[in-house]
Amino acid sequence: MKAKHIHTTFTIVTAISVGTPLLSCQKKKSSTETTEETDSVPVSGGGGTPAKSSTSKSSKATSVDNAVVTEATKLLALNGSLSIIPAKSSTTSLHLAGTEYESDPSDLYVQDDSFEALQQASGIYCFVNRLGYIDMVNKGKYLAQVNEDECFGSKGSGSGSSDSQQGAVQYTSVIVESKREEGKPLQVDFWLGGGGGSQDSSETDTEEDPYSLQGKLVVAGGATAKNPVGVFRLNWAERGGGGGGLESFGDENGDIIVRMVNISENQYEKQDIALSAVLKRDGTTEEINGGLMNTKLNRSWQGQSQDSAYKVAFNDDRMLRKSVAGEEKCFDRNEFYTLAWNYNLYTKSDGKRVTINSGYPLEFKNEKGKIIKAHIGYYGLWAENNESIPAGATVSRITDWNTHAKQDYTVIKSNGKLVKNTLIELKLAEIVGIDLNSWNPTTSKQVRVTYNGTKFEVTAEYQQDGSSGSWKDVTASDFTLAGGQNFFWSEGLGSVVILVENNAVSKITITTTEDVTATAGNLSLACVVECPVASITSAMIAGTSNASPFSPDRDWSNPPTFANKVTYDYVQSEMAIKRGGTKVDFASGATLSGSQRYRGGIRSGQLIPAADATSLSAFYTASVFYTWEMGQDSWNMFTGIKDSAGAVVKFDAPLQFTYTHKQANDADGRGTSFYDKKFRLNYGGPGQLWGIPSEKSTQGWYAPLFSIKSGSELGADNKYLIKIAQGEQRMKEASSCTGLVLDAVPPLPAKADLKPIDFTVAPSDDELVVEVIDGEILGGE
Repeated sequence: MKAKHIHTTFTIVTAISVGTPLLSCQKKKSSTETTEETDSVPVSGGGGTPAKSSTSKSSKATSVDNAVVTEATKLLALNGSLSIIPAKSSTTSLHLAGTEYESDPSDLYVQDDSFEALQQASGIYCFVNRLGYIDMVNKGKYLAQVNEDECFGSKGSGSGSSDSQQGAVQYTSVIVESKREEGKPLQVDFWLGGGGGSQDSSETDTEEDPYSLQGKLVVAGGATAKNPVGVFRLNWAERGGGGGGLESFGDENGDIIVRMVNISENQYEKQDIALSAVLKRDGTTEEINGGLMNTKLNRSWQGQSQDSAYKVAFNDDRMLRKSVAGEEKCFDRNEFYTLAWNYNLYTKSDGKRVTINSGYPLEFKNEKGKIIKAHIGYYGLWAENNESIPAGATVSRITDWNTHAKQDYTVIKSNGKLVKNTLIELKLAEIVGIDLNSWNPTTSKQVRVTYNGTKFEVTAEYQQDGSSGSWKDVTASDFTLAGGQNFFWSEGLGSVVILVENNAVSKITITTTEDVTATAGNLSLACVVECPVASITSAMIAGTSNASPFSPDRDWSNPPTFANKVTYDYVQSEMAIKRGGTKVDFASGATLSGSQRYRGGIRSGQLIPAADATSLSAFYTASVFYTWEMGQDSWNMFTGIKDSAGAVVKFDAPLQFTYTHKQANDADGRGTSFYDKKFRLNYGGPGQLWGIPSEKSTQGWYAPLFSIKSGSELGADNKYLIKIAQGEQRMKEASSCTGLVLDAVPPLPAKADLKPIDFTVAPSDDELVVEVIDGEILGGE
């Protein structure tokens, strides 16, 4: 089972690692979002989630049981993340009144290594709040697609600025029905499963009913500044007997109680998680000014186990925690690091959120007549249940959300992809201290090279351990650059090429990339090094002999020669490159899965227009060049769609630009060693910015090595403003927690305390269409 996918259980991708950041997500705004105070509107009305600072009055309900709820439906929205200990305000001095930059919330939460159980609760809370249920009240059953990684995937993934390695987004399909009667709480029923590309769907799902988890959410009070959690009860039940519940309610003292139980077991994993917390209100202001929390987490996963239990007490200034082993630690709530996981970009001129045409949902009828839900975008095609949609298949897209009228498209595929690369020059001083990864042909290992301001040194090696591996520091040793081009990869810069001429560094370049497979037109291209052969065999991939998938290959002791130039034809209609008239392809039976060097795919050296290839220096001086990528993963092959006129549908590539980190832009002072260093950032739409380097902690979680302060200017001509969309505050240790005691933590609940539900078969989804993607309503109201 792929643990990150939750179509059989609400579970966490980093099941065993301790200290994984508390996961949250930001619900995207709909076109109708408002934060106005409203006393009475029809309960069938929509509306989006108010920001935490909304002045909308809170619900009078203290529990979902027999509550009379008079608030407008839009005031019953919950937040994107579950926070027990309120984050301290993190404001920016920049204000743009009346703009999306000003109104979009920064979803910040307090994180601590004792919050494993809270992490589970927050992931579930986040997932459900991406179903769009507020806007879809009393509109009947509908389908939502949710990217689980936004709630359950590790935020500190260390992905950096990957070069065309993203792959299609994988979604979980959810059947949802949101209902409300006058004067009663909001009720949301949902069934999920069949999504995310899980490898074990056949073990728990059936072809007739791929939905394996049922949930019920009842909301009697929305999230407000004085109750950031809301008043609700959420229950879920799994096929096979697992399940749990999460709820928030007010007690007789006016305090807020939060409880969660999650019990689940399958052939891969067993877990028993419980949480109980009380949030104390200030008697005068009614603001949360303290609380207590009790947690338990017992989990076993593929022979490994994790057991932890904590008691926590906090007030406005301090947090005290005690582990089951008896160790106590005190933390300062006013002194913390800000780790930003997601950002939004805005145009500086008008404060509007930058959006990108990144894709839309599709439907496909397979050979058995079953309607399969899918999604197409810049990074390719995803389909639920791991369904394979072949080239030439007809898929359809809804073009009118009122009538559900559809337009048909044809799927097109290629065994590789043509990538256009545009060079950006760097100065030698800009790469001081930046980790550069390369391949050492002598040791057949990846090495990490660093320029210390005087010379290049090997500082680490990648050591393989079975199917996995990790970087290990080594005693620094001199690294000699070869004459000609030296190729590296950096998490923060992507591909880095260092050109050496006359025994000195003459040019350093990084690239921005764009997939042009279906739009480039026919091209005649030339290559002088790492030029793919027409038929790539298993022996070439294995690297066990002198055979190579390239001819000429790179000779690390000698620069390439112009005399060995090879010419290719890129044929746009076939979306393929040909060498000597033969399509470059894998020979029958050749696979990359067992190759250490080529497991991630085959990538050519520089390809430049043949007409420009008049000398070797033409390759070194080209500011734009192409590369051909191919492999057996979605990220190094092309899948797209074309319309009835034969035109290929084009989706927007992520925005790519360089960013120089400055002290004035640093959110918390952690980025000192990166001041005045340049990075290549990619922005794929709201919440999706990558390129900031990260580091794995001793606890196993990744953290960005610096965070950019909200309000900082970046992009070409500083045309954009950045704002933290999601992040966490990690408190610094303090010497004393006087006044905090752990004796009164609330008892842990049992599953029966949260009124569990029984699993029932999901309704048919054959006539349903995707109306919501990650909380965003398609087609508006």
